Amino acid sequence: MRINFEAYPVNSRKNLVDFIQEHYKEDLLKEIGANPERWIEEFSIIQGLLTGEGLSLSVDIHHPPIEDRDFKKIGKNVFFYSGNRVNSRGLWISKQVPDYSKGFDTEETRIQWTRCRLGSTAYLRINPDFNGISIDDLLPENFEPRSEKIKTDQRPILRFKVNIRGIEETIYAKGSRVDTSFYYEKPSYRLTPIANIKKLSSQEDFNKILMLAEQGIKVPAVIGVYESDYEDFLFLREVKGERPDEQFSQHREEIIRQDATMLAKLLKLGYRKCGFEDFDDKVFDGTHLHLIDVDEVVDLYSYQNVDYRKILLDPKDSLVRNFRYYQRKLFVKLLKDAIFVYNGSLLTNEGHKRQYIKHFFEEMKWGLTENKIKSILTFPKIYHTYESEISMMLDTD
Repeated sequence: MRINFEAYPVNSRKNLVDFIQEHYKEDLLKEIGANPERWIEEFSIIQGLLTGEGLSLSVDIHHPPIEDRDFKKIGKNVFFYSGNRVNSRGLWISKQVPDYSKGFDTEETRIQWTRCRLGSTAYLRINPDFNGISIDDLLPENFEPRSEKIKTDQRPILRFKVNIRGIEETIYAKGSRVDTSFYYEKPSYRLTPIANIKKLSSQEDFNKILMLAEQGIKVPAVIGVYESDYEDFLFLREVKGERPDEQFSQHREEIIRQDATMLAKLLKLGYRKCGFEDFDDKVFDGTHLHLIDVDEVVDLYSYQNVDYRKILLDPKDSLVRNFRYYQRKLFVKLLKDAIFVYNGSLLTNEGHKRQYIKHFFEEMKWGLTENKIKSILTFPKIYHTYESEISMMLDTD
């Protein structure tokens, strides 16, 4: 069942200058103030790389918040504002122009303000199941200072506590991953060497988690998502439990059943989990096995160059039958990989392996024979998993 998240517009904490300083170079304001026209062109290019849309200048009919302490002079007639007045944020340039309100032949002048808007409105979407949570608790400027940093190498993951309807909950805030590529030799028309920006947004994890949950795979509950052009966060409720390999003595057979079922469900959805057999990304709460990280849940067919249009348009359905044959062969290959990797840990004897195969086939609704079981349990002296085959293929490219 789809969840209808409630959306709230909120002030975006970061602007385009923050983004550039975070991913390229700090303390840019002086450079911007010295050459605002060129920097506005650069801003438009980077905004386009990030969002697909450029920037525009506007002559503002309203005056900037000159009296605000966050309104900073950064160059001759150039000012920058990133304060609380959201509609006034951006780069401001002043110049003297004729005051035609005094007549067309007047020699009197007035100050004209031109603004380049560098910020955006952010949106906070909250799961109605958690409508007791305060919106303020999910704003980055509020939760980040009191959070524990769990991971920062590729994308930030923060942990903090909130009160929801009188109950203290632990929340994980998962930020986006931004990969920035740079020119080896910067073009003359550019002020930064940023050549491309690839953003793996929290929205992608958001959609993936909801889809897995709809198919019965246990994943963390989504509390909400914060989205802006320059940063975003996915909020997940902590799953209480332990690593599955710490509970084999009491729950091995149930973990075998649920793990095999989870593998089959992922494959049926067209996904595979890189390092599926790694227990770091799973939690068993005594009843259910949870997949707590979907970062490495990827397209199962990404390396297969499947032409779905050609398959579907085949009037004789022979390509469909060929694809189904290949698909089933791939599913069994990944089942065999799991049996191979789990040998000696989750699966310590042939009985455990047979259970795993049985539960996998039950989820697939396939018939199972003794010959098929023996085929899956037979390995050559040197066996390569699907992941190792992909790694070897990439190494030779």
